[in-house]
Amino acid sequence: MAVPPTAKPNRLGVLDGDLAGFPNGRRLTDDVIDISLQAVEGAARTGNLVPALAAGDKVDANDVPFGTRFPYLALPHSKSVNSAPSGGARQPAMTPSHAAAIGAAGVALLGVGGLRLRRRRATS
Repeated sequence: MAVPPTAKPNRLGVLDGDLAGFPNGRRLTDDVIDISLQAVEGAARTGNLVPALAAGDKVDANDVPFGTRFPYLALPHSKSVNSAPSGGARQPAMTPSHAAAIGAAGVALLGVGGLRLRRRRATS
């Protein structure tokens, strides 16, 4: 907590030389996806950003601004990201019977997998 916050945080944080968030944890403005990709590709080890990933995913800010008081984060959008565009055909919502059928299929697959594993262990 001895490191004061910066007025203009860098979205790549420590990887791009902005030490104001370290070691206090992740800031809300840190671009977690771009930081993770850079770190996996070696930037955390070498200290240099990977040029091929410099542009990142091009999502550099939230679509809704942070609030001015706790909890600061905006509420989730009420419109589903998977809904059809306006004027297009809408997909029907999942009914309880569909959900039950999918759940039963998952349980059946787990059961079959468990039986195969048991047989494999018994033969070895």
